[in-house]
Amino acid sequence: MEQYSEAIPVLERLSPLQKARLPGGLGSDIQLSVCQWLVGNPDHAIDIMRSLVIGTQDKSIKYASDLAGGVTQGLLLRYMAITGRFDEQYQLAVAYLTRLAQAQKADNWSGPAARFAVGMATAGEMLSAGIGVSDIEPARKIASHDLLKRRRLTNIAFNIAVNQRVEGNEPGCRTWMMECAGLQNPLIEYEWHLAKAEVAG
Repeated sequence: MEQYSEAIPVLERLSPLQKARLPGGLGSDIQLSVCQWLVGNPDHAIDIMRSLVIGTQDKSIKYASDLAGGVTQGLLLRYMAITGRFDEQYQLAVAYLTRLAQAQKADNWSGPAARFAVGMATAGEMLSAGIGVSDIEPARKIASHDLLKRRRLTNIAFNIAVNQRVEGNEPGCRTWMMECAGLQNPLIEYEWHLAKAEVAG
């Protein structure tokens, strides 16, 4: 966890500078929230992620975190809220993701993950949209030599794990967290770091 602790003061300095350069941008707030979560500051982490969801909704954030219109922060808020038992924030995340999942932009990644999270798509449909196959075994093979598909499989496995937690199936959640964490490091996916911490804990 030392690397995340060391990153926090850097991100706290960097994010306001990025926002000043690009008004309406996210700065480094997603990374900052994830790092705060990983070092054991869930209240601070969820406050940051919630502000990103609210900012995207009220359009004070003008530049989305992904081509689906800002699904990323919604999925991460959902994970943090169900894991930390923040019921109000969980309801906010689900309402936010439901709206994005119904938008035309949801055909873009990570829109299919939003649809899965709110019950509008199956795991197989999410896999097909992200990887091009509907089963995990061929998806693993594709992801082993395709970085973009590996990044998407990281998202997919993580969000299947979160769904298992929502359903009260912690063994199933752990299985899919291990699936996510077991992928070769996709370098910039927040979910991989969160899954690694879950498995280690």
